[in-house]
Amino acid sequence: MAGFRLTLTTALAAALVASSCSQPDSGFDMGSLVDAIPAALVPDDPSSVTDVSCPEPLTSEATSIRCAVTITDREVEVVADIAGDGTVNVSTDAILLDLLEVAVVAGERLSADLGVESTVTCDDTVAVVVPNDTVGCTATENSGIEHRLVVTIVDDAGNWSLDLER
Repeated sequence: MAGFRLTLTTALAAALVASSCSQPDSGFDMGSLVDAIPAALVPDDPSSVTDVSCPEPLTSEATSIRCAVTITDREVEVVADIAGDGTVNVSTDAILLDLLEVAVVAGERLSADLGVESTVTCDDTVAVVVPNDTVGCTATENSGIEHRLVVTIVDDAGNWSLDLER
């Protein structure tokens, strides 16, 4: 399974347009842009983005801005491209691993391989990863027995392997 390199488009920054229309000479509303970035990066759990920092000021002439975001204790750079209609495209070269998807795939694989229905949950919902990073998950059998799992990132594409924790 692979992580993903992110390029997302969001209309969450509609407030940018409203702000720039109401105050055309003062530039865009930086607060609205900062608020829009977490939901664009991690729609399933924007709260996993714990910090967004963009240089000020964002002028009305700006079409893109580099920002730093923190996801699961790792800082990554994102680029927010702002279209004339206020749509914001957010991209990053970092590998973001969707741990909600990892949990579903791991649970299906464990159930198929072992014949025991299991529900898998991971310690976070998303992680910024590089090769050899590990992420913890827990498999819980229907009987209530729990097994700690280790997800290991195996390459720059975000592919991963799954092992029982020893």
